[in-house]
Amino acid sequence: MGLFRPYTPGSSTSGSGSDANDAAAKKRTSLVTSTGTPSSPVSSSPASPSTATPPPAPASSPAKSATSTTTIDRPSASGTDQRIRQKKTAPTPTRRQAEEARRQRLTPTLTKKEQKAKEREARYKARDEAMERVNAKPANTMVRDYVDGRWGVAEFVMPIMLLIFVAMFITMRWMMAQIVVMIVTYGVFFLLIIDTVVMWLGCRKALQKYFPGELKGKFWYAMSRSMLFRRARIPQPRVKRGTTKHGSRFVWPPQETIGAPA
Repeated sequence: MGLFRPYTPGSSTSGSGSDANDAAAKKRTSLVTSTGTPSSPVSSSPASPSTATPPPAPASSPAKSATSTTTIDRPSASGTDQRIRQKKTAPTPTRRQAEEARRQRLTPTLTKKEQKAKEREARYKARDEAMERVNAKPANTMVRDYVDGRWGVAEFVMPIMLLIFVAMFITMRWMMAQIVVMIVTYGVFFLLIIDTVVMWLGCRKALQKYFPGELKGKFWYAMSRSMLFRRARIPQPRVKRGTTKHGSRFVWPPQETIGAPA
């Protein structure tokens, strides 16, 4: 009879099971305290629903709590204002619209008016570059210095012809006045021819002295420059009037130059 304990209510059938459950609960508590993560329940034998101790609530790990704290933080007022300022004001363009805009930036489509303006600007630019190349030649520079350094009739032909044209209308009723106007007109043309011949003979001698073999095209270059007003000549004259000596006495390059027309 000493091998058996006396019967007591609640301990006759589940004594060993309750001891095992208590041990398992203590083990889980110790694991949660040491590692911070709940362990899976371990029981040696199934326990009855009435006597089983419920597992403690799992504690969250420090890493997860830090992460959750970071995500829960709400933006400040400045961040909210910034998001409001960056709010979309137009719908997002479609793929076709984006490709069309990119193509327009690379190869813009111009109207007829813009195309004509662009072509005209290109022609002016090409003409200026061609004139710069022509004017940069040393022989042409010498011709300009020769023409700019002398007094000539060709420079004043255009205003004289304008006055003669006006006088012809005024003197239509007087025959003698018309005859005088005609004589003056022929005299101006005669002086222009003589002045051009003298200018070219001296310029040709200077070219043969400094640039032999480069006479082609220089007559028209010298004549067209001599018929322009001094202030309208491009490039601007760099020598004073009266410094050019005729023929072989002409000295080039000039010893004195000026930056503005005289």
